[in-house]
Amino acid sequence: TGSGKTEVYLRLLDDVLAQGGQGLILVPEIALTPQAVGRFAARFPGRLAVLHSALTEAERAAEWWRIRRGEADIVIGPRAAVFAPMARLRLIVIDEEESSAFKQERLPRYHAPSVARWLARKTHAVLVLGSATPSVATYTTALSGREHLLELPHRAQGRALPPVTIVDMRKELAAQHFSPLSRDLQAAIGGSLARQEQSILFLNRRGLATFVLCRDCGQARECPHCSVALVFHAALNRLQCHYCGSTEPMPRRCPACGSRYIKSFGIGTERVEQEVRSLFPTARVVRLDRDVMKTVDAADLVFDQMLSREADVLVGTQLVAKGLDLPAVTTVGVVNADTSLHFPDYRSSERTFSLLTQVAGRAGRGTRASQVLIQTYNPDHPAIRHARYHDYRGFYREELEIRRTYGFPPFKELIVATYSQRDQARAERDAKAAAEHLSATIALLNLGDIEVLGPSPAFVYRLKDEFRFEVTLKGTDLHRVADGLPRGRGWSLDVDPM
Repeated sequence: TGSGKTEVYLRLLDDVLAQGGQGLILVPEIALTPQAVGRFAARFPGRLAVLHSALTEAERAAEWWRIRRGEADIVIGPRAAVFAPMARLRLIVIDEEESSAFKQERLPRYHAPSVARWLARKTHAVLVLGSATPSVATYTTALSGREHLLELPHRAQGRALPPVTIVDMRKELAAQHFSPLSRDLQAAIGGSLARQEQSILFLNRRGLATFVLCRDCGQARECPHCSVALVFHAALNRLQCHYCGSTEPMPRRCPACGSRYIKSFGIGTERVEQEVRSLFPTARVVRLDRDVMKTVDAADLVFDQMLSREADVLVGTQLVAKGLDLPAVTTVGVVNADTSLHFPDYRSSERTFSLLTQVAGRAGRGTRASQVLIQTYNPDHPAIRHARYHDYRGFYREELEIRRTYGFPPFKELIVATYSQRDQARAERDAKAAAEHLSATIALLNLGDIEVLGPSPAFVYRLKDEFRFEVTLKGTDLHRVADGLPRGRGWSLDVDPM
C-alpha cells in the first residue's frame, strides 16, 4: 500500500549482513518473486538466492547448494523457502503475512508463518511479519504484548491514500445497465486513458463465464468428477474444472434435453478483458491470472509492459493485488467485491477486507491524483464499509466481536478432519462413526468445553470422484483430544484451517 515497509526490510538486512548473518524473505506468490528479487538485488548484488516451484530441478538444486555452502546471504521465495538450509539465519521477513498462500493445503500441510516462528526461536533470529492488513490473530497477539507492534501510519514520501468510491451495483441494474463495468468505472478508465495514465481492474475469478446453463431445462454443466460448475474459458473454447483440471468442449446442445438454448453466466477475468477491449478499442489491455501465468517469466513480462507504459489496462486476479509498484496507475477498479464474501469460511470478511485494501494500495504510488472504485451489491457490509476509509482498526474491532460471539479463532481453536471415499454411503457412515467416537472421547475425559460439529458434507462435496465429509472440533487446547482424532486411509487433518 506504499507504506515503505520494503525499505524497512532492506535496512534490517543491511544490519544483519554487516554482522555476518543471513536473511530470509518470504513473499506470498511466485508472481511477486521477480519484483522482490529486483529490489533486493539492486541493494545486495550477487548475494541473493531464489527458491520457488517454477525453477527446474537442476536450478532448484543449484540454489539449494549455494545456500547450504553459505554463498548466498539472502534467500527470497514463497512459502517453501522457509525450509532453506541457512546456517547463519538472523532475520526472517514474511511479507503480507496474512495471505492464505502461506498455507500449503496439500500433504504435508504446513503454515509458513508458524514454521517461521518455530525457526526464529530455534535460531534466535528476528521475525518480522509485515502487512497493511495483518491477520486478526496476529494483530491480537501483538496487542496482547506477546509480539512487538510497529506501525508505519503514513505512506512513503507523504503521499495520501487514494479516495475510495463505493459503486452500488443494485442501482446499475435498476438503471438497466448490465455491463460488468459500471458507468462510474467506465468513466474513470476513460479518463485515465485520455490522460495517458494506467488502470488496474481486479476480479478474483478466472475465465469468461462462471457457469453454463440450459435455459430450457435449467441444468448447469457440472464437472463429471467434482460437485462444481464448469467454467467457460474463451481462449481454450472449452469448459474447465478449477478443482481437478478436467476439460470438455463447449456444448452446442444441452446434454440433458438436447436444447440449443445454452447460455453462459457470471463473469471472470477473460470477460472483463473482453469488455474493456469492446468499450475502449484503442486501449492496450493485458491480463494476469493463473491461465496466462504459465511461468514466472510470464508474470514478469506483464509487469514490464505496465512499467514501460506498453500497456494501459491490467486485468487480473489476486496476483495484481499485492506487491506491485506501478507509478502510472491512477485508477483501480474492483469489479466485484462480493466474490469472496459468501464462502462458508469464518475468515471470508477478513479476506475480503484485506484484498480490497491491498488492491486499493496499487493506486496513487506516483505523483498524480488517483482513485479507487469498488463495485458491490453489499455496500453496507463491514469489510466493504471499512475498506472505503482504509480503516483497519475499525474493521478489526468489529470482526473481533463477531468472532468472540461465535467462538472462532483467536478465541477458540479449530481442527477439521475430512474423510474422502468413492462410496457415498460408506463415506457418510464412516464419518458419522468418527464423530461419535470423538464425542465419546471428549465425554470420557470430561472436556465439556470442546465441541464436535458434523459430520457434514464438505464445501466441495465430491472431489476427483470421491465424496467428502467433514468433522470439526472447536474449543481450547485441542491437543487434549489428539489421540481421539480419526486417522488412516481416507482421512486428512487440518489444524487451524484457512
